[in-house]
Amino acid sequence: MLFAIPSILLLLLFLTVNSRAQDNNINCPSSSCGNLRISYPFRLTSSPKSCGYDDPSFELECRNNQTIFKVRSRMYMVRDINYEIYSIWVVDPSINRANLSSCPVYSNAYDSWTSIFWSIHLNRPVSFLHCVAPVNSPKYVEAPFCGNTSSTSSQIYSYVMEGDGIALSESCTLDRVVWSSGPKGRSSNPSLGGIYGDLSDGVELSWFRIHCGECSRSNGDCGLEGSRITCKHQCKDDRTTLSQQGFKCQLEYWAPYIVGYGMFAYGGLIGLRFLIGFVFLMVLVVSQWRKRHHLPL
Repeated sequence: MLFAIPSILLLLLFLTVNSRAQDNNINCPSSSCGNLRISYPFRLTSSPKSCGYDDPSFELECRNNQTIFKVRSRMYMVRDINYEIYSIWVVDPSINRANLSSCPVYSNAYDSWTSIFWSIHLNRPVSFLHCVAPVNSPKYVEAPFCGNTSSTSSQIYSYVMEGDGIALSESCTLDRVVWSSGPKGRSSNPSLGGIYGDLSDGVELSWFRIHCGECSRSNGDCGLEGSRITCKHQCKDDRTTLSQQGFKCQLEYWAPYIVGYGMFAYGGLIGLRFLIGFVFLMVLVVSQWRKRHHLPL
């Protein structure tokens, strides 16, 4: 009977936890805003805080059937959420693919998002600039002026460029940089409509890092491969041969052997000293015994 008590207690604990999990699922059904489904790790402001990840960045607003994503003091429109690949696409509120004279409200650096969200490497910068002289380059696409009107002369030439690594002409001033999820299936020489189409598709942000706790605690490199979150340790998961790895990985590999051989050598040395001491002691004892009995050595 005594042996059955722990089993009964474990069963009751399991049923209690399972019941609480079911209650939590009942209290946190998927909500919607427009045509978007909102579920964990996101939640609407009207949902209990326990229904979303414990960070204000995952709290979304629904205004006139439009989902709003807030980061710092900025508010973006949510175009799509894909829960299978841990991605959300957000758009500057002033960008409209049907209005090619609109200017983005916000200017973003690559690392301007929260520490939890990660900007996908396929995102591309879109630069709005103005020049005091015309620029003859297919990379410079004529666009509306999106700079400060009080600081420019009467004769200006406004352009937009998509992509990085493009040299800025000496006669040009950068007004703002926004991000898009990049061109999809069009030529390398973009049009204004194509660039605004990319901006309207939004910038892709990933939240997979909230699932990297265990990996980070084990000093692993947490990454996303398709829809699978991976945790790799540089030395253990490196596919290159040991001779091609750096000193740190080689030291990590050989350290157990060095310690093992060192302990073995140290133990052998201690054993050898004990053996020599034992032999010396025995010789001394035998010598003393012979002297006491007047026996020849």
